[in-house]
Amino acid sequence: MRQRWHDTDLALLAEVAGLFEARDPAPAQVVADATAALPLVAGQSDVDRFTLCADSAGDPDQAVEPGRDGSCPPDADSPADADAGCGGGLLLRGTRPTARILGFTLADVVRLDVWLGPAVRGRRAVLGLVGPVRPASAVVVRWPRGRLRAPVDEVGRFRLSGVPVGPVSFLLHQPGATAAATDWFVS
Repeated sequence: MRQRWHDTDLALLAEVAGLFEARDPAPAQVVADATAALPLVAGQSDVDRFTLCADSAGDPDQAVEPGRDGSCPPDADSPADADAGCGGGLLLRGTRPTARILGFTLADVVRLDVWLGPAVRGRRAVLGLVGPVRPASAVVVRWPRGRLRAPVDEVGRFRLSGVPVGPVSFLLHQPGATAAATDWFVS
């Protein structure tokens, strides 16, 4: 049930907002970032929108970090890596929740899976998979003050490093198709 706002409520909110603006205004860069992000709100952009269909942050038993101690590389596949608990690069259940896996779909046709690695000094590595694959595709990860672009290889994989912890959005560019974006979320 949606709450109705009365004129007195709106007047009180305006007064409180005025007090905050006078005593503790938002930093200019925050205002600029928020203003720049307004066109990215769903329904106000010229890109298609992915739908979130899976997020390991919502379920602590979901697959997270490869390995028992969180030190295994995501592409580990040697017998020594398997002995260390890396599982040959497979994402294992019940290990330390230092990473996050998200799955997105576009009209039940295009799939974007993202693995956010553990944060190290405020940055994350990102591995992902796109399907179906189109040649010359690319994935862009955006954050309020930057972006990184990675090509999608012939089997749909992409890799990025140095992605800051905080609000991010992924954008998929495929030849002959409208770009598609995820909603913003905190990594």
